[in-house]
Amino acid sequence: CTCGTWSYDGRNLITAYQSGEVAVWRIRSGQVIHRFSNDTYNPKRMLRFASNGIVSIASHHSKPLFLTGSQDGDVFLCNSENGEVHEKLPKHQGSVEFVGFCQKAQSWAVTCGTE
Repeated sequence: CTCGTWSYDGRNLITAYQSGEVAVWRIRSGQVIHRFSNDTYNPKRMLRFASNGIVSIASHHSKPLFLTGSQDGDVFLCNSENGEVHEKLPKHQGSVEFVGFCQKAQSWAVTCGTE
């Protein structure tokens, strides 16, 4: 595990790995309820989750959303409750070392890369 975050409601732990995989764990049962990997595809949005070496992750403070940032510059917005990939944000030129949500503005996110 390279990084992790609690879900907005504290019921789940979201962990990310060097392999590019993300797991959403239900804390009470200890079971993985969703897995995001290079095989995760959202046909409604024609979007595939594909990351190489996730190094940053953050949960939204009031919604079941999380962001991931990877060494290859990819940033994804995903849903921890239904297991869907929502968006692929603009790619960075370098590694994405920080991702986060603004608590005062519901729809703002911040990403910081090494470029």
